[in-house]
Amino acid sequence: MKRDGLKYLTRREKQALAEYLTRLREQFGDQVQRVILYGSKVRGDFDAESDIDVFIVFDKLDQTREDTLTWLALDVDLKYNILLSDFLVNRERFARMAEIQEPLYQDLMSEGVDLWTRTPAALFTFGSPKRKTTSNGRAPSLSKGAIAKRSVARTTRSLPSRPRRS
Repeated sequence: MKRDGLKYLTRREKQALAEYLTRLREQFGDQVQRVILYGSKVRGDFDAESDIDVFIVFDKLDQTREDTLTWLALDVDLKYNILLSDFLVNRERFARMAEIQEPLYQDLMSEGVDLWTRTPAALFTFGSPKRKTTSNGRAPSLSKGAIAKRSVARTTRSLPSRPRRS
């Protein structure tokens, strides 16, 4: 993840993004797991027609929520005269993207800017893990990758891909 990814946004784009995030928090609060800014505006290879790409991970995603976010993005677009493109997934879909290392997931991890993150471990935790100990009574240490792989393995069903909304 990048830390300086906002440097290519104009003042108006930053204001629009801030309002979008504020309204997202007001309407959906703790239902949002993660928001990542990505794309040409983060990389710096944008042009006058470029949009602001925002990737949002929800606990659960339904049509009503998608419709509400479409109107929210449109409202911000019109107010600030910018184009905000949101890509919405539920956390199971995001975990599947990580498991199979989808190209979009790889782009998000290499070039994305975390704008909003609930505890990172919560993204990959489905239920309470059983605590194992070593012979000395301590819990074995695992890397974040190993924890994520273990949690993703618990997800047994295959999730369909969602087309990107424009």
